[in-house]
Formats: sequence, structure tokens, C-alpha cells
Amino acid sequence: MSNHTQTLDKFLKERQLAERWGMCTESIKRRRAKGQLRAYMLGSAVRYKLSEIEAIEAAAATTN
Repeated sequence: MSNHTQTLDKFLKERQLAERWGMCTESIKRRRAKGQLRAYMLGSAVRYKLSEIEAIEAAAATTN
């Protein structure tokens, strides 16, 4: 038995991120196209890593 702890990254769908940030999915897509958001392809689905989204939110909170 291994003592290694495996962490699984949680991902958000585009719609979930849009709802979280109070904007439309087109705005999320534009940010992704401009390189402001890093997206991951899981099969044919676009997803956003929750830990990266939380880091963006934390950075925004410290600048406001």
C-alpha cells in the first residue's frame, strides 16, 4: 500500500465559469482567445482549472 496522496484537479465548464464571474460565455471565450485564461481540452470539451481560477480571483481581490 502506498502512502502517496493523489490530488485530482477540479475543472469548471465554460458556463460554470461565466456564472461564477457574472458574465456571458462569449466574454469567457474572448478572454481565452486573448490569452487571459488558460483552458484545457478534456476530449472535445473546454474546461478551466478551478485552482487557476481561484488564483486569478485572489489576485484581483488584492488589486481592488
